[in-house]
Amino acid sequence: MKSRLRYYKRKIFKNYFILGIIFKLPHLIVLSLKFPFKLFFLNRTIKTVKNNRKIVAVSLTKKIGDIISCEPIVRKIRYDYKESFIIWFTETKYKELIDENPNVNMVQGLHCLSEWILFKYFIKFDMVCDFHFHGKTCCILSIVNDEGNKEIDHNNYFNFGTLLDIYSLTSGFIPIDHNPKFYIASETIPQADKLKLPDTYLVIHCESDSKQKGWGKENWTLLLNFILNELNLYVVDVGANPKPDLVKNPNYKNLCGISTLFLTAELIKRASLFIGNDSGPAHIANALDTYGIILMGDYYHFKNYQPFSGDYFNGNMATIIRANGYVKNLPVQTVKSFVKDVSKKIIKKA
Repeated sequence: MKSRLRYYKRKIFKNYFILGIIFKLPHLIVLSLKFPFKLFFLNRTIKTVKNNRKIVAVSLTKKIGDIISCEPIVRKIRYDYKESFIIWFTETKYKELIDENPNVNMVQGLHCLSEWILFKYFIKFDMVCDFHFHGKTCCILSIVNDEGNKEIDHNNYFNFGTLLDIYSLTSGFIPIDHNPKFYIASETIPQADKLKLPDTYLVIHCESDSKQKGWGKENWTLLLNFILNELNLYVVDVGANPKPDLVKNPNYKNLCGISTLFLTAELIKRASLFIGNDSGPAHIANALDTYGIILMGDYYHFKNYQPFSGDYFNGNMATIIRANGYVKNLPVQTVKSFVKDVSKKIIKKA
């Protein structure tokens, strides 16, 4: 019996090892081919712009909400070191989040966290602002980030406050309570104009990148019908992934999977109200000063966690509805009541 168990353990280990090699090999090839060229051109850029300027490297490889939450720290760096040359390192698919930021001189696209760790090793920056947790492992190549605040990790990070607080402490800064800002490309304005939306409308975002934050399609559909039929408000549905219309109504516009990131941001900026869960678009709404109704509950073992800073934190521009347990436990009637009350105040004020 024991010999058979050993046999199966060896077989499982061998299969996982082979699968790991198959998965990592293409990424290793891409990294080995592209990184030397990236390193060469970045070194050349630094030599060109140096001229007694402080070269500041900032890095957070993902995600939308996290990158937006860190924006006040970079703004503070620019304020403290006005003549510095700030380079933000992030995964290529998130570059556009930072491209329009006037406080950042250059955005360097990355294949993965491992590439950032290699850049840190080969280039001597005057200042490094690394928002990654100590001990964070690259999910692609398994290289470990061995720098940063050793007290903060994935098991306890929300015990240290908002995302802005957390990333301030991780990178060695004193936490600041500032509203984040999001910078939209100017060419997005005519794109939004072409949609010819009414002056007053709501934006909803029903998606979630984790099951713990999801409210459920049925709940969102019930809420939508209430907003459209009883409150008589126009609703724009946004999200990264295409999906069928949740309802059939002339006052409902489904832009999921169609709208670009900047267009989504511009639509949120123009909206009278944003409704969603803890997500990237919710952080965009906070950064654009659009009033939000945010549905929140437990996130893994974190209870009453608060990712938002600024006016979403202090309640000036947000109503946060908390569930008992996960968000899916929020009664639809409770959310309807909040939406009815808040929409009356906000739209009347607008």
